Amino acid sequence: MRILICNWKDRTHPAAGGAEVYTHECAKRWSANGHSVTLFCSTVKGQAAEDTLSGYRIIRSGSRLGVYRNAAKYVRSHHHEYDVIVDEINTRPFFAHKHAGDTPVVALAHQVAREVWFHETPLPVALLGRYVLEPFWLKQYANVPTLTVSKSSADSLRDYGLRDLSVVLEGVELPTSVRLPIGKSDHPNLAFCGRLVATKRPDHAIEAFAMAAAALGPDAELHVIGTGPLEEKLRQSRPRGVVIHGSVSQEEKYRILGEADALLCTSSREGWGLVVSEAAAVGTPTIGYNVDGLRDSITAANGVIVEPTVEALAAAIMDWIPRFRADRPGIIAFGGAASWDAVAENVLAHLIRTATSATVAVVVPASTQVIDLTTGPESTRVAAPLANPPSTLSPLAAQAVAPRSGDAGNRNELGPTPQVILDLTATDDALVPAGSSAAPTGPGFGKAHPGVSPTDDSTTASTQTHGGPR
Repeated sequence: MRILICNWKDRTHPAAGGAEVYTHECAKRWSANGHSVTLFCSTVKGQAAEDTLSGYRIIRSGSRLGVYRNAAKYVRSHHHEYDVIVDEINTRPFFAHKHAGDTPVVALAHQVAREVWFHETPLPVALLGRYVLEPFWLKQYANVPTLTVSKSSADSLRDYGLRDLSVVLEGVELPTSVRLPIGKSDHPNLAFCGRLVATKRPDHAIEAFAMAAAALGPDAELHVIGTGPLEEKLRQSRPRGVVIHGSVSQEEKYRILGEADALLCTSSREGWGLVVSEAAAVGTPTIGYNVDGLRDSITAANGVIVEPTVEALAAAIMDWIPRFRADRPGIIAFGGAASWDAVAENVLAHLIRTATSATVAVVVPASTQVIDLTTGPESTRVAAPLANPPSTLSPLAAQAVAPRSGDAGNRNELGPTPQVILDLTATDDALVPAGSSAAPTGPGFGKAHPGVSPTDDSTTASTQTHGGPR
């Protein structure tokens, strides 16, 4: 299948975050499985305008804002070269569905911005963005099949009028160089990991640590991983026991996370909170704010959620760190998320469903029979073509069998023209790795701190909202 992805950043961008990791991990696996994948994004200093990364093609064109105009031009001119277009919404959408003609479009939105506007932009712009621009932009996706990574984000998108929503898996995998288990520190040790920007609120983590330090002991430490515009300010004002590492390697990141008694997460909002899963995968629980996204990932990883205030976080640190040190939590495979292989399969299945359900006229080889199980086993309706022989598709999405009787010897350059059965009625539950919905338990893990209502069990990583085409 030919897939075009529109995202304003690629994995090499200095501001690349979790959404870009998600895109990269999926794209490289789709390419390795025989699909043609192109990522259209903004320019990056020092990077070529056209490039290949891990098997998929990258087209870089336009600045932070100019990329949206250039992407619209590219989609209008080249949409016919693709079977499906992925429109990644990072605050501002690409509106690919307005330029793609009859090529189906699937939106991927990790989160909405909402209060993030007030952390990242000055007040006049924040008000305009929060109450005018974002609602206006997202309402135009009301009927566009949209994927998101948590129940919280799905609820937020639904509030903006989106109706065709599906929750897909979030992924995490440790580098092969990381050896488990990682030994815990011999003194109270906490970690913060994320970009040092206002919306992540690293200052909250530092202030809460300072309030709890006396109860933890004089040798308590908070290790801050990450870089960003707040880094220098935080370095100058950091209290005793706070170590700011800046940018570190993946191996060093996991070492610091693994040695910590707990990870502190203080974001104003997340799509999921990938670092929560990364920490759980090396045996470290999270104490974090009860906000969209984090309440999903922290619950899935058996952590502790608190009200989003410095005082509540400090109280939870003093309460839970002694418990964690006395009864060490175990390693959670994939940290309450899933493997990237499973994520790529999950998202691809949704793309295939959309591509094969689009109501457009197409021409397919006469010897190809596609049986759509939504209309009966004898149906031969095909709504959109698949660029590659269906035998190259994921076995979770399509089953390729031998050519129909009478087609022996009928070959094209890609091999025999197969008969394909697309099970468009199967639920996404079949795509969830066995056991991913059941998180390990421990003393108090997965519980809310006193004063916070426990989150609903449906926020685990395997939650599926079946709103997409069937």
